[in-house]
Amino acid sequence: MISYDEALQIIAGMAHHKWRQGLDRMEAFVERAGLTPALSGPRYLHVAGTNGKGSVTATLHHVLAAHGVACGAYFSPYVFDFRERIQADLALIPRDDLARWVDRLLPVAASFVGTEFGEISEFEFKTALALAFWAERGCEWVALEVGLGGRIDATNVVRPAACGMVSIGYDHTAILGETLTLIAAEKAGIAKPEVPLVLGDLPEEAAASALRVAHEVGAPVWRFGQEVMLETEAAGWTVTTPVATHSGLVPGLKGTVQPHNMAVAVGMLDAAGFPVDDRALREGIAATRLPGRFQKVSVEGREVILDGAHNRESAEVLAASLRREAPAERTVLVLGMVKGHDAARFVEPLRGLFDAAALAPIDFYRAYDVGELAEVAGLSGAFLADTDAEALAWALDQAGPRGRVVVTGSFYLVGSLGRALGLGE
Repeated sequence: MISYDEALQIIAGMAHHKWRQGLDRMEAFVERAGLTPALSGPRYLHVAGTNGKGSVTATLHHVLAAHGVACGAYFSPYVFDFRERIQADLALIPRDDLARWVDRLLPVAASFVGTEFGEISEFEFKTALALAFWAERGCEWVALEVGLGGRIDATNVVRPAACGMVSIGYDHTAILGETLTLIAAEKAGIAKPEVPLVLGDLPEEAAASALRVAHEVGAPVWRFGQEVMLETEAAGWTVTTPVATHSGLVPGLKGTVQPHNMAVAVGMLDAAGFPVDDRALREGIAATRLPGRFQKVSVEGREVILDGAHNRESAEVLAASLRREAPAERTVLVLGMVKGHDAARFVEPLRGLFDAAALAPIDFYRAYDVGELAEVAGLSGAFLADTDAEALAWALDQAGPRGRVVVTGSFYLVGSLGRALGLGE
């Protein structure tokens, strides 16, 4: 059998996600691999949206685990360890299991080369691997995060118990469309007949688009602010849905948007008919953790915040969260970004919140060169680092002993520096 390291190399060498008009290849791959029963074996909670998908998925996973059910989760992207993508019972997929399933599925994937379907992509392969792992583990419920879009995302082969659309913003516009209406329609493409769809706090244009898609397929809808209500009280947050009221909820994830994301997760559980025990619900929500989301670490006595925000909407949330923090003597930004995200719009909400900035290169084929990033982001006075480690070292020095460093702009950058700091399993 191949080794774990060989398995990672094989996956990394596969074609990048191929945007196609349909799910024919993924469906054929699942069938040839004998995984069709896995599409409805666990009860899936399918999570789409521009921002907040990971937070909702993590909340669902922790709440399911707190109830003692066999459960899985799928995240996109990973931050520190590739195995973060595929989890069961709050643990990363074991290295041996990952290698074994790559070994088993590789001949099936190879059988598509030269066919009318075309080559199996990296994301399709990882999704099939996850389906196989959860089926083998006997997972009863799975929190499943969409990769890109929704309508023809590889994850859309499953038959879910409930779907959720957390947020809509301008991201991946070259693929999903230039308007919120088009983006929302693509992401709402996970809606299925008679499967509840929970909508987060969406811009009205996006909400109208999602509602149209849901109506067309016959999916009942619960909207945040209507069927799903969120209120704050002394003991925590209360979420009310058409079937229950849940009080005393305190999110373990930090950031101003997390109560909203928690409410979407709770709404999905109720909509799916999951038998919620409020004590387990509170425990799971409080215990929820997720790498690279306003994650604080101490480096050389200085606070470093790692946040994978990479578009305007997530930058606004990051800015709001920073304003709620105790003031630091100096705040230094470490920024690296991937092309396809609007760097100028990303930086705008953060202006005035940092005293200096370092631009870091990212080891990814679509990454901005630091000089180009300085130009497009309007950061002409930033320090242009040759490596991300140099950017962090410069930022720590600039922050001083009572300062703060904020690393953001890309999960690739957050992951690289986080691993260098010893984070991850």
